[in-house]
Amino acid sequence: MIGGRLGRWWFAPAPPERLAALRIAIGGFAVIWVIARLPEVWSVARSPAAEFAPTGVVRVLGTPLPAIIVAAIAVATVGLLIAFTAGLRFRVTAPFAAIGLLWTLSYRNSWGMVFHTENLLVLHVIALAITPAADAWAIGRGAAERDAPAAGYGWAIKLLAAITCAGTSWQGSRSCGWRACPGSGERSSASRSGWTTCARRCWAGRPRRSPGSWPLIRMA
Repeated sequence: MIGGRLGRWWFAPAPPERLAALRIAIGGFAVIWVIARLPEVWSVARSPAAEFAPTGVVRVLGTPLPAIIVAAIAVATVGLLIAFTAGLRFRVTAPFAAIGLLWTLSYRNSWGMVFHTENLLVLHVIALAITPAADAWAIGRGAAERDAPAAGYGWAIKLLAAITCAGTSWQGSRSCGWRACPGSGERSSASRSGWTTCARRCWAGRPRRSPGSWPLIRMA
């Protein structure tokens, strides 16, 4: 019964325009975010190699990349994110935009402080890249060319909402459960409380807002 109810909620019908609106909003924000970080990326790319501490996917590197290559990847990422936002050749540009965003921000975080506020943005772009988010409001794609997927579009919006819910709960458990609360029992209780509260808000359509989160549940 619970599984059936969850399945109906997860795959509830939704118009493709709703998912397209999220693509445009999230993609547009990602474009602005990366453009604003370009001077910083260029600056850290020219820092001494001794300051390089690779994190995430950048751990495949043993030494820093030449600054010109770092800049080229970052600029290419902006172009790919613009195509992502516009829905242009989405099946090709979206995965590369997601990879470029992940790499660029991970490389920036490999020089000094790691900014976890960017995690949700990267995860949302990656999630959108594997969904039919360009079936509406996309350049070069008309309604006549659209073949609605068997699973519909609602599940993709729910996926973004679930990522938001999990991300805010994780941040809450880190800030309270793993820092402010000294006892393991209190940490566990705080973590469960965060997940429970967020799950209830997700189900009711009232997500808790935090830096980097998106008002996705209401759109679901």
